[in-house]
Amino acid sequence: MRISVIIPTYNESAGIAETLAHVYAQTRNPDEVIVVDDSTDDTPKKVLALAKKYKGLRLVKGARCGVSAAKNLGAKIAKGDVLVFLDADVLLGDNCLEVAEKKFRDKAVKLAYWANPSRVPKTFMEKCNYVRIMHLAGRSVAELIETPHAYRRETFEQLGGFDASLRYFEDRDMHNRIRAAGLRAVSMDAVAEHVEPSSLGDYYKQASWLGKSLVPRMFKWRMMALFYPLGPAYWFSFLAAFLLSFFYPAAKYAVLALTFVLIIEFIWCVLKTHMLLPSIAYVIMSFARQFIVAYFVVKRALTSLVRRFS
Repeated sequence: MRISVIIPTYNESAGIAETLAHVYAQTRNPDEVIVVDDSTDDTPKKVLALAKKYKGLRLVKGARCGVSAAKNLGAKIAKGDVLVFLDADVLLGDNCLEVAEKKFRDKAVKLAYWANPSRVPKTFMEKCNYVRIMHLAGRSVAELIETPHAYRRETFEQLGGFDASLRYFEDRDMHNRIRAAGLRAVSMDAVAEHVEPSSLGDYYKQASWLGKSLVPRMFKWRMMALFYPLGPAYWFSFLAAFLLSFFYPAAKYAVLALTFVLIIEFIWCVLKTHMLLPSIAYVIMSFARQFIVAYFVVKRALTSLVRRFS
């Protein structure tokens, strides 16, 4: 059985070496690793340098068409019987590929996934992300999808690959199509660690990328997320009530009510994590995130309208 690891990258210079180091520290080595790169930074140079060290590592130039197209290109080139799709910010545990090989020996297994927790928080930024995860964990609003990390090749081809029109939420779209096809991804007894943004710059980059990537049909998938605690519905309602209070004094009662909700959610964060300053920072960051995303969504929509009517 041959296993191909496919990694789409876009300006991942800071983390690609660590990602590849984990891929090549496996108890079962990959048969090939294909990095499909669309970067404007020096990610390609780093991958090419590492290709001299790691057997089977290849760099393929993408077409700047987004993560879905990059994954599809990697799958088309790959020679493996099992295709493993790995984001550049995910670190494989040392037995992930060994467990995958054992799992796919069962011909009935078509799709599989590893547990994908975030790393134990050490830096202040990681603690802020940890607060966010714990804030939503166990809440009725949490959306949980089992997105495969590994596909039997023929199953991936039968599903038609990833939707190349999507630059984000391609995993949600694939999840929906897998369910429609009556298939199910099975769990593997291994862990792939997800690395959250480690700086404010990375956090801004993530939020702006989301805003730039959203397309209209994604909104129906994310309607539930609009009403997450301290999510878009809350913060835009808070801002609207605050601005209205200058013209209609009665709106101050809405501001007070929303402030009360904020205090309750903040206390929830502190009680769940025992982290005071990261909880304060998370509240501020949750506010900023909504407006960063909204800015790029509106900018993209206006640009599209101008092009249409010009």
